[in-house]
Amino acid sequence: MYDIAILSYTGIVIQTVALIGLYFIYRKREHLENGFALKLLGYFMLGCFSFSWNSLSIPLGIAAYLLCFRPVLNPAPKRKAVFVGFLVFLSGFVYHLLPDHYVSSHQVDVPASDSNIYQMNWKSDWNEISRYTGTDAIVQDVRVNFEPDGTLEQLNMNLVRDSNTDHAVYYAITLDPDQSEYRIQYSQTHPKDPRKPSVSTNGGTGPSRPLSVQHVRMASLIQTLTDHSVKDLLPPGQADGNGFGISVDGQLWSSHVPGPSETAFAIDKKKIQPLESGQPVPLPSFYRILFYRMVKEPPQYTKDGSYTLSSRSEQTRHCYVAP
Repeated sequence: MYDIAILSYTGIVIQTVALIGLYFIYRKREHLENGFALKLLGYFMLGCFSFSWNSLSIPLGIAAYLLCFRPVLNPAPKRKAVFVGFLVFLSGFVYHLLPDHYVSSHQVDVPASDSNIYQMNWKSDWNEISRYTGTDAIVQDVRVNFEPDGTLEQLNMNLVRDSNTDHAVYYAITLDPDQSEYRIQYSQTHPKDPRKPSVSTNGGTGPSRPLSVQHVRMASLIQTLTDHSVKDLLPPGQADGNGFGISVDGQLWSSHVPGPSETAFAIDKKKIQPLESGQPVPLPSFYRILFYRMVKEPPQYTKDGSYTLSSRSEQTRHCYVAP
């Protein structure tokens, strides 16, 4: 829809077509008339004339012509010039009625290597996913929940490509453990006028604006999960836990951030360094992966007999990873 380049120059295109039409009308005049070209242009501008009232454009020019003008010489060409101007007014009116942005959405399913996090082939899965996201997609948010035996309950990834432009593409990726496949939903915002920047963002379902902070590429996170066993990074207590979670916000931090308040890991490629409480992170820049135990709360029953299930996280282990 709005990705047609001609829409960037709508006004110029409309005016050019109108002038070409006026030229052919001028060529088909019925009688010689002094200053006919200027008169024809005047009738055209009369057809374009409108009055704005409460954001509503009223075509006064065409109304004035129909009520007050009765040209004697060359009435047909002059009438055509007025209607060409009126068509220009209508085209501009319709253009301004169009939404400022158009969002195109698509969905595709790709196979997953496994529905158990301990047996997943992250690199193979990323090769399938990156066919649609590109290898330079960055992380906005990753959430994973799984049972102590590694069976996945939830795996959601939100990625974005070309985040520093007004044409960013957003990807919402969900793993269906029952089908062992990823569902990739992606959307892109197309502004009506690409020369005007987008003004808002809502997570990929509407107009967007560039991210104001730097985020890590998904390929870097995949490499970390490939190089290191998830089991080795989990907090202790697998036996009595109700499950585990992984959280990544993808934001890059500098080493000036204060050290962790609990035991953590610094990961630089395949090297893992334990960090004591308060120890500065020995990396020039990093992003954080949080591993935590999930503890399921007792069901909360309501008066009508229904209930809700909830869980809380505890024993979080922070990993500071070099991008």
